[in-house]
Amino acid sequence: MPIANCYLNNCSITNTKADAIANEWAGIINVDIKDVCLSFINIQYQAGRQYRCLSRLYLPSLWQQQQVEKIQMSLQQVLTRHLELKPAEIFIITSIINSGHVVEDGKIIHW
Repeated sequence: MPIANCYLNNCSITNTKADAIANEWAGIINVDIKDVCLSFINIQYQAGRQYRCLSRLYLPSLWQQQQVEKIQMSLQQVLTRHLELKPAEIFIITSIINSGHVVEDGKIIHW
């Protein structure tokens, strides 16, 4: 399950726009919509280098590097388009999560 927490700096989002981003991203990466999770968090202040959208992307370790790169780049592209941002205004950092390092529905998940 790809999970992205997107911290927005001076950037507006609506439920409709968030749903559109999730649906398009899921389609591009060939994952069912119920298997992606996108959260959008408005930040009050950002010090240092400024990003309009700072995303933490979490991916299970079952994907190959080429697939990981496609997932990252497709997230950047849909965020750019729907949030009307430039690629330079978006920063995505990806963490790869190993099997057994997720708890869902009260159970440790293995893949």
